[in-house]
Amino acid sequence: MAFDQFTHLGRFWSAAIAALVLMIIVNAEGNGGRVALFAAVRDLGRHALWLGAAVLVLGAINVALGYGQELVRTAIWQFWQTSMVGQPIKNLIYVVFIFGFAMLRLWITLSILTFGLKQSYARGG
Repeated sequence: MAFDQFTHLGRFWSAAIAALVLMIIVNAEGNGGRVALFAAVRDLGRHALWLGAAVLVLGAINVALGYGQELVRTAIWQFWQTSMVGQPIKNLIYVVFIFGFAMLRLWITLSILTFGLKQSYARGG
């Protein structure tokens, strides 16, 4: 989830995998720390309505973030080609760009999926 995918389908697939990973973590916490993939898949099925909606919203946001990231990447490339600042500053800007978007994606993913899971528990499905 942290890094941009090449296709829109990949962005939605990443959102679905993130929902499964969230259910694995939630299931493991209630299961003494033991990871149980099939139990997590069953839980994902029980919460499919709200988590499915969260995955769709997250996928759409990831598509939008992909376009935004491409705009910033293009601006950084232009800066990289034309700026007279030293290479360490250029490298710093690039690293901040990569990890900034990665952190943004992770926080958005966590926020949307936990909201969906909370709604599933609150609204019974």
